[in-house]
Amino acid sequence: MKNNHQHNDYRRLAALRDLALDGAGHVQDCETIVGLAATFFNIPMVAVSLLERTEQIFVAQHGMVSTISRRADTLCDIVIEGGSPQIISDARADPRVYNRKMVTDAPFVRFYAGYPIRTAGGHIVGSFWMIDSKVRTFSPEEDAAFRQFGAIVEGMIQARARDIALKQSESERATSALAQAGRIAKLGRWEIDIKTMDVTWSDEVYQIHEIDLIESKSVLRAINYYADHDQTRVNAAVSDAIVYGTPFDFAADLISAKGNVRHVRAAGERDASGAGGSRIIGIIQDITDIVEARSVLSGAALQADDYSAADHESRQLQS
Repeated sequence: MKNNHQHNDYRRLAALRDLALDGAGHVQDCETIVGLAATFFNIPMVAVSLLERTEQIFVAQHGMVSTISRRADTLCDIVIEGGSPQIISDARADPRVYNRKMVTDAPFVRFYAGYPIRTAGGHIVGSFWMIDSKVRTFSPEEDAAFRQFGAIVEGMIQARARDIALKQSESERATSALAQAGRIAKLGRWEIDIKTMDVTWSDEVYQIHEIDLIESKSVLRAINYYADHDQTRVNAAVSDAIVYGTPFDFAADLISAKGNVRHVRAAGERDASGAGGSRIIGIIQDITDIVEARSVLSGAALQADDYSAADHESRQLQS
């Protein structure tokens, strides 16, 4: 039986991770609901919490100041194990929880009511609950109201989870679209950490340099990829950006790791949003195709001019 419980808890924890609520902090709408519940039931402490493997994390609370507690000290385990709302009139008389720390020590719980919060897939990930240091019971009307409050909280948690999932999906789509645009335009992003002088490249920058193995780069090693006739100019531009914060935008020749010449355009500037402007961010674009196309067109134009001049001279001689 213990193994089944552990197996089910693994699945439950996986469902909790899928909610992506672990970094969401307090949910404002739930804060409002627990406050209303405290007034409606005239009860000192009300909360909404998620149950991790060993910890209970509060999403909303009234009458308490905790943000996290040990799961073993709580009473909410019985909601997960029971799979349904649980109401205990006197915790000291209940063999399931009489020796829990919340019962034996402050806040010396006597009354407990917990409503399971399920995911859309049916996994119980937490509970809406209320406690009192006095023995009490719910009337049928109070029991119905408690279940209504619990259902509202459950809906809010599920809605918040859907909102987070939607934003993550939109962010992933935007990142994917940006990466695709970078591949099409042969445009990569790079960043220099001014404190360490390490350089971080996006995947497209590695493609431009024709390097398969992703490894950390120093500023000096990155500049060494440029052709000898451009290194002094490139080094000066990058140094001025680091020392004086001067932005740069230049075109230069780069020699890839495989020895191929790449015509590139690079631009960079100090990131004003960082503390003390501690990094230089920029882009690099492979413009080899553009440069070569212009060269072909220029050559064709020169040939056309030469032909036109020769033809003009020929006509003059004939005349």
